[in-house]
Amino acid sequence: MDVSIEQNGDKVVCTLSGRLNTEVATGLLCQVDELIAQSQGKQLIIDCSELEYISSSGLRLFLKIRKQISGTISVKGMKPDIKQILTLTKIDEFFEFED
Repeated sequence: MDVSIEQNGDKVVCTLSGRLNTEVATGLLCQVDELIAQSQGKQLIIDCSELEYISSSGLRLFLKIRKQISGTISVKGMKPDIKQILTLTKIDEFFEFED
């Protein structure tokens, strides 16, 4: 699992690639705190175009981000099977999606 965080003006782009499973999600908590700090007052874009898998721990990570950031959060490039998981769990209601 690779995570990169880039700041482009008033946008923060977080790119996720690989498998977001329980082991990885636990290790990402520090990076999420950094992401939250950088995103205050900015638009957050989560790029999931290279995300292959998401577990329930990964879903909790998405919810933590949503809970702690008051601004706009857009998710782009999510594969249909992963987006379906977010739809079934109703987590998709908390995010804006881009193709």
